[in-house]
Amino acid sequence: MPIPNKPAFDVIELTRQLVSIPSFVDKQHNETALVDYLEKFFASNLPTLKTERQYIDSSRNRANLVIKGRGKPKLFVLGHIDTVQPTDNWSTDPLTPVVRDNRLYGLGAADMKGSLAAFLCALIETDSTLLDNMMILLYVDEEYDFAGMRRFLEDNTLNRTPPELIISLDGALDLLSGCRGLIEFSARIKGKSGHSSNPNNGLNVITRTVDAIQNLEVQLHEFNDAQLGDSTLNVAYLQGGVIENQNGQDQWLREGNVIPDTADVVLEFRTAHRDLDAIKARDLFVREIEEQKLSVDSITVRHNYGLWPVSYDSRMMSFLEQCYEDAGLVFQKSDRSKSGFIDVQMITEVITAPTYVIGAGGENKHGANESVDIEDLTKAKDIYKVILINS
Repeated sequence: MPIPNKPAFDVIELTRQLVSIPSFVDKQHNETALVDYLEKFFASNLPTLKTERQYIDSSRNRANLVIKGRGKPKLFVLGHIDTVQPTDNWSTDPLTPVVRDNRLYGLGAADMKGSLAAFLCALIETDSTLLDNMMILLYVDEEYDFAGMRRFLEDNTLNRTPPELIISLDGALDLLSGCRGLIEFSARIKGKSGHSSNPNNGLNVITRTVDAIQNLEVQLHEFNDAQLGDSTLNVAYLQGGVIENQNGQDQWLREGNVIPDTADVVLEFRTAHRDLDAIKARDLFVREIEEQKLSVDSITVRHNYGLWPVSYDSRMMSFLEQCYEDAGLVFQKSDRSKSGFIDVQMITEVITAPTYVIGAGGENKHGANESVDIEDLTKAKDIYKVILINS
């Protein structure tokens, strides 16, 4: 795909180009094509910035892109370049961007290729001498297992050259600080089978597991924060029944006359309190399961990421409020009471620099007909440009 020549840049057209390059991850696809595009983009249009690939999976050529100016970074800007896999029920081809009713529709338009396009356009429109003291991280795997962020933090780059301000592009125009943590684990639960003619013959693992989860949800109200709201629980997966080994493989039986004795469940917690970590969540879950006379056969933790407390540095707030004013935008803080996890939280555990999220936003993230407002693309570009000029 051709790289536009400076200065013929348009944020809508650049968003189109980014959306049209698949960067979801499955057996056939990953983020490599977009990394190739972005590497060429910087070489052609921002040659004073040095780009470097940071591999997370050399067998599939998956890599972050780290971009640095010539001096010590004062400003650190980051954003992920992967998207979720396309879902059903799109009214258009998710990889063929469409502009309709002042919105651009396409996979990743809101999360977060629109923000990325706005930032790239702001870079192009900024005097290159003002970019010497910045670093950019365009990273992979945010929508899956955070491997890109974890790989970046392994290098301790931020510890060696801590920035004065960190901006994540993964948000909307309202200034964002803080997010709830993310805990996810899978478990196998065991009950007792028996003939279904008399429920007392066994312990129905499905109904009792549901009761345990509902009781657990009530307990989570104790783990709350004035700004982050309540801790919440999502039952992401639940399967139950009786398992029988057939030809060396476990098979779930679909018989109506047997009390189910085995259940598999995946639970996802969004934690608003430091006391609720994976160990605490697991212990609460096990206790509720045992209250139902069931037993936990195994538990495997996939994610255990803490919360990012809401924090607004007074000096940096004055700077950012002025930036919004200079960009002609209304300065507002995002409501964090039902926040999703943002992996910039992992950075806040490493260094203490003021950290915020500003993006172009959008609708239907992770769903069909994802879109971004055309006007918000321009607004995001404007605020990024002002921050770049004044940092």
